[in-house]
Amino acid sequence: MKIKNTFPTPRKQTLQLHHVLRWVRWPFGAAVVICPLVNLFTGKPWWSAVVLWGLWILWTNLFNPAMVDYNRVSQCIRLIFQGVILQILIDVLIAPGWIFNVAPIFCFGGLIVAGVLFFSDFHRQRHNMMPLMLLSIGCLVAAVVGLSIPTPAWTWTIIVLGSLALAMLIACIATTGKDFFRIIHKFFHIK
Repeated sequence: MKIKNTFPTPRKQTLQLHHVLRWVRWPFGAAVVICPLVNLFTGKPWWSAVVLWGLWILWTNLFNPAMVDYNRVSQCIRLIFQGVILQILIDVLIAPGWIFNVAPIFCFGGLIVAGVLFFSDFHRQRHNMMPLMLLSIGCLVAAVVGLSIPTPAWTWTIIVLGSLALAMLIACIATTGKDFFRIIHKFFHIK
């Protein structure tokens, strides 16, 4: 009896990546153990949380990217969210007070890059509209919350972020036209 192999043979790049991952896994694991121990013995501030989150960002984006929604728009938006969390960790644990100036500018730039990636190849990226809309809604909510806190030093960044998020949301709705509700229904449909 002859057995027919129906699975594709692995590409050479996949095999090379597997070998790289086998060697890279050890330094990452060592850093995950050593950084909190060193931070525990040296005392505050808890810089090890920032280092561990930075290692997580590097690992999930470079060495072990997501299998689902692996496209340029979703990867960019995931990197934006991870970057904002990293900025929050730095602000809370190491240097407080600067997040209100930096995070809106970072989100504004990320929203522009995600919009350019989405609208530059709209026909192929059309099914990736939901992550861009969720980012726009998140930025819009953050802008509304930020404007409710009266601080004149960073009000302009919040206004620009909210305006761009609203414009991006309107652009997503306008480009899909009557198919917008069908796309929303497909995204939230469980069947």
